[in-house]
Amino acid sequence: MVQKEGHTNFNVISLTQFIKCLMMAIDKKEFITLLDKYLGRGHFVDVDKDGLLIFGRKKRTPQTVTDEKEDILNLLELKPELHLTSMQIKWLNEWQQPQNTASEPQQGLIGLLPEQLKTDEAVMVFQKAINVQLITYSPDGLRWNDTKQLLAYFATKVSDKFNLTTRLDKDGNKTTDWKTFETLFKERILKVAKQNWMRLNTKFEPTGFEKVDALF
Repeated sequence: MVQKEGHTNFNVISLTQFIKCLMMAIDKKEFITLLDKYLGRGHFVDVDKDGLLIFGRKKRTPQTVTDEKEDILNLLELKPELHLTSMQIKWLNEWQQPQNTASEPQQGLIGLLPEQLKTDEAVMVFQKAINVQLITYSPDGLRWNDTKQLLAYFATKVSDKFNLTTRLDKDGNKTTDWKTFETLFKERILKVAKQNWMRLNTKFEPTGFEKVDALF
């Protein structure tokens, strides 16, 4: 594995080498581990003109963030060329399924959400957040797994998307329904978390905001 010039923040591997590794995997655990390592959720994945598989965590600017689902689908189009065994193809299909389609909402999730967020579209946003481990679901409630400022950003996005409030601020901008998210996640003063960020920044885009944007 090498660092390629122009891709200093990412790891690269020969596409041929990657395919050979897949073909040599003789058990499901090894096969799935390879797929997760190079094509897993939260990774940027691409094939460059030199036939190198480029991958890395999504720590990039908004302009360079791409849809990982599309990247993975493009790579999986190579499947007929891999000459995988029937069992390996079965493993690949099993692994591919949760990557390409959102899971059904976890049982009980809808019951935890307020009435305004029980629509199919809103529930799916929360389910996607669970899938990428931004949120942990349990029958007792929801837990946010990232920073408080990122939760505040999630609250602003969801509140705006699903029109949780019609109130406007003094500048005529739509406000955020902070109370809904403070109750849902058992957090306090989310508005202050946003204000603290805005003291040092001109735009409310806290670290990791791309992860939230990808839910919509």
